[in-house]
Amino acid sequence: MLDGTTLVFVEVRARGNPLGGGALASVGTAKQGRLLRAAAEFLAVFPAHAQRTCRFDVVGYAGHGSAARCEWVRQAFETR
Repeated sequence: MLDGTTLVFVEVRARGNPLGGGALASVGTAKQGRLLRAAAEFLAVFPAHAQRTCRFDVVGYAGHGSAARCEWVRQAFETR
């Protein structure tokens, strides 16, 4: 998705049980690496976006029914 001129890659995570850190905590370094590789593949296929600033957001959804919570973290992790 685009946020102004920034290309945003969004990872959506859901957990029924928020114990163990919840959905947002499930995006560790290994998952971040997979997201970076997926972004690189996207940019290779769509080179018109290659010069854009990129951002990685994570949306976490935890719980059930009326107790469910959703949190959107912009720029959830830094890239090198």
